Amino acid sequence: MTMTTGGGDKEDTDRVDRISSLPIDIIRRIHLCLPRVDAVRTSVLSQRWRTIWASHPKIYLNEEDFGAEFSVFRDKDEVDFSKYCDGEKEKRKAFLTYLQKSLDIRHKYFEHVDTFFLRMTVENASAESLVKKWIDFALKKKVKTLHISLKSRYGKRFDLCNIVFIAATLVDLRIEYCQISNCSFILPTLSSLCLVDVFIEDNDFKDLLAGCPGIEQLRITLYSKKLPTMVVSNPTLKLFGLYYPSFNGKVLIESKHLESFEFSFSRKFMWDIEITSRTTVRNLRLRGVNDQDRTLTHFINEFPLLEILVISDCSNLQNLYVSQRNLSSFEIYHVDEVEVRIDAPKLKSLEYTGGLTLFPGIEASKGLEFVRFYLNPEMLNDGWYIWLRNILECFAHAKHLSLICQSEQAIIFPDELAEVLLPTINDLKNLEIRIDSFAATSQQILDGFVWILPGLKTLSLTLGSITKVIEGSMSGLWILSQIAVDVKSRVMSRIGVEVKVRVVSRIGVEVKVKVVSWVDGESDQVLGRDRVDSLFLRMTVEKSSGELLVNKWISFALENKVKMLCLSLKTIYRDRFYLRGVAFCATTLVGLTIFDCEISNCSFMLPALKLLCLLAVCIEDDDFKDLSAGCPRIEQLLYREY
Repeated sequence: MTMTTGGGDKEDTDRVDRISSLPIDIIRRIHLCLPRVDAVRTSVLSQRWRTIWASHPKIYLNEEDFGAEFSVFRDKDEVDFSKYCDGEKEKRKAFLTYLQKSLDIRHKYFEHVDTFFLRMTVENASAESLVKKWIDFALKKKVKTLHISLKSRYGKRFDLCNIVFIAATLVDLRIEYCQISNCSFILPTLSSLCLVDVFIEDNDFKDLLAGCPGIEQLRITLYSKKLPTMVVSNPTLKLFGLYYPSFNGKVLIESKHLESFEFSFSRKFMWDIEITSRTTVRNLRLRGVNDQDRTLTHFINEFPLLEILVISDCSNLQNLYVSQRNLSSFEIYHVDEVEVRIDAPKLKSLEYTGGLTLFPGIEASKGLEFVRFYLNPEMLNDGWYIWLRNILECFAHAKHLSLICQSEQAIIFPDELAEVLLPTINDLKNLEIRIDSFAATSQQILDGFVWILPGLKTLSLTLGSITKVIEGSMSGLWILSQIAVDVKSRVMSRIGVEVKVRVVSRIGVEVKVKVVSWVDGESDQVLGRDRVDSLFLRMTVEKSSGELLVNKWISFALENKVKMLCLSLKTIYRDRFYLRGVAFCATTLVGLTIFDCEISNCSFMLPALKLLCLLAVCIEDDDFKDLSAGCPRIEQLLYREY
């Protein structure tokens, strides 16, 4: 940068290299906000920048950043040669070249590594050699978090053979799509281990656990018939998860301090589960249980001190009786029409998705605060609406009841059922309704649904991305032909009923300007790109294309001076979406809400942010510190841990 001052006929030019004089922390934050390839390109800006990118303690190496598709090969006999063209080869070749050059530079300038992430397809011996060199480099540089996701050609697992995992600093290790054989492990500080779609035999598994004496969290997705009996006896283990094993087997957990147990069954295979210390377990999550022999109720109630219970995708489930004196949170998803009896006096939260399930006796749980029902009817008939009315009555005592559906037809009662649905429900005071579509109007909801709830005091009604909060007695409200809504809150009096109407965002902050971005469904083009005041995105992310679309929308909003940003994302199995490596950089953002996500290795530069809501979010300590540091002016922080 050049500064020039003039005095008479003489010009004096002072050259000040402000880019080179930037503090190293600022430069690293800039690098975090850029794609990896662009971060390397900043080395041409000045001599000081030439090597700073290579000294960043967080390393992310992903062949997809170079345009390559992670393991396009699926089967040796069904190779998609149309995808694996010369362009694909060139992309992988460019990535390997980048790997080698980066490694050479980092050997010269690197002092330590905090995080190392490697995702690639290993096609030949040179690529395999590079993988092992990078792993060895990271371990020697005192890495704390190590994630490797590797595949060979045709989608086969990469053989992680004869690698020495020795590190006195490693606390988090995640290995995906590999075969582990004849490796040695000396990881005294490791607390979290995750094996995803890994092939490992019995002796190697024993050596692995023996080399991690301080492990606290162990999650495994196995593909190994040579491990029919899994024995876990690490005394420090607090969480154990086994997901979709592809063979019959047995798991024996002898850890005396186990607090959380997660098991996702594969319906084709049977597993015998033995836990020696069930009185310490507080969190139980079960998916894919086949309850043909009616043992699920007995299995659950063998854990006498449960506080959190999650059940999903269970087959042959008829009647379920949960008797837990300490249970505070219960979630049940994707089950058939069953009867669920709950004896849990301390229950605070309940969430449900599924068929016409009944909850007899739930009224006894007087402390219920949050109840959420996802309404996805297979058929809109009389039985559905009668069931919905019964649900409203059963949970009328809850402090906050939410109904979420895709169409207004799921909650608008047919006129011909009015007499059948009587009497009205007077005890329900607070209700939230969220409808994804824009087809209905608020007046239609009031006319077709709220009439059955004359005692309602507060209604939060969301149609698409716009929320109205209506406060006051709902008695006679449905006969109002129209409610004039101003952007600012205002009080109206009609027919002697006082009603407060406010247009609010999903996080309860008053919206004083309209949203100016819309999507044309046919052209898939974004209109009104000059400015985005608010973006609300709620979706289920099914594939990598969906993940890419999410990241594009976030980038679009941040680049177009968004003020309010709300993200609610899940995967197809209702797991939390992995929000990884996203750069949240915006000088205009004042409100940020994130639901149901796992935040990892994101960067935050939000100087104007005042309100931050993290609800059901999984975030580790270092990431939370980075987030807080990037929001220097935050005034309100709402946080509910996963």
